[in-house]
Amino acid sequence: MNYSIRRVQLSDISELVKLIDTVFDERRTESQLQGKIFPFHFTGKAISAVAIDEQANVIAFWGLFPTTVILEGQKRWVAQVGDVAIHPQYRKGFQLFCELGKQVEDFAQEEDIDFLYCFLYGRDNAYPLIHRYLDYDLGPQVNGYYIKVNTYPSIYLRNIIGIRRLHAFFTSLLVRCMTRKGELEGTWERREGIQILRSAQYLDYKNTHSQIWIRSVGGNQLFLKHNKDGSLGVGDLLLDDDLQQVMKKIKRLAFCVGSRIIHFEFSKTHENDPFFARFFPAVQKRALLTKHLQSERDYTDLAYSFLDTDTY
Repeated sequence: MNYSIRRVQLSDISELVKLIDTVFDERRTESQLQGKIFPFHFTGKAISAVAIDEQANVIAFWGLFPTTVILEGQKRWVAQVGDVAIHPQYRKGFQLFCELGKQVEDFAQEEDIDFLYCFLYGRDNAYPLIHRYLDYDLGPQVNGYYIKVNTYPSIYLRNIIGIRRLHAFFTSLLVRCMTRKGELEGTWERREGIQILRSAQYLDYKNTHSQIWIRSVGGNQLFLKHNKDGSLGVGDLLLDDDLQQVMKKIKRLAFCVGSRIIHFEFSKTHENDPFFARFFPAVQKRALLTKHLQSERDYTDLAYSFLDTDTY
């Protein structure tokens, strides 16, 4: 089995569409993958890796997506592990998997990226392998909160092709009428002074393929995402102690846009997790995986919420 590993290039996009479709049974457009893999709205750097066989086919991909944080008063590069896709014909053993993972670490170090973090939704095979074979450290456990709302299931309307765009338009209009515009600048505050930075270009990019909003609900800035399954994902930005009042307004919003589930996620180290645990049942999820590259600081105690795993 002969192959070579290099940084991803724009010319790989069409081959990557085929690979993603084969591995995940999930059709993505070339423009969607281009926006994800070449995140010029973050850094202008592409540090993901591909494996190429002798016929120049892309047989594997390891996504690594850079962004910027303020950590202990200083700007630092960090990167999130994204899709890890290996063609079924090349999955014998873990050699290719490990080589890809180590290669993207080298790419990250070349760009002075401080640490990597990983939270793979639905990637049951990759998660333990990254922890075991690539020496990622286990961070805090994640709690998921799924709050039911009695409303009409808008997901069925979204699946009717003739009214899909019209439904998206009215959903966005409802959100804007029921909430106030939030501020992107200076938000995503984390404990110990950690803050993930985003730009307006980030929101524009996300809105190309998803319904994403930064809105103020009851004076609290929230990251809202209308998920493909019809649920309303909420990542808190600045949430005060009056949780019950905020939740009433979020439930009212979910009712109006037809979301039967409101979805929150917090690490157990997050300051808002005790509030949610007091009022709602928690569903335990996986822990975040981290790996430091440039410093000896222990990153396993970082606090994060739903929005921190949705950077690309």
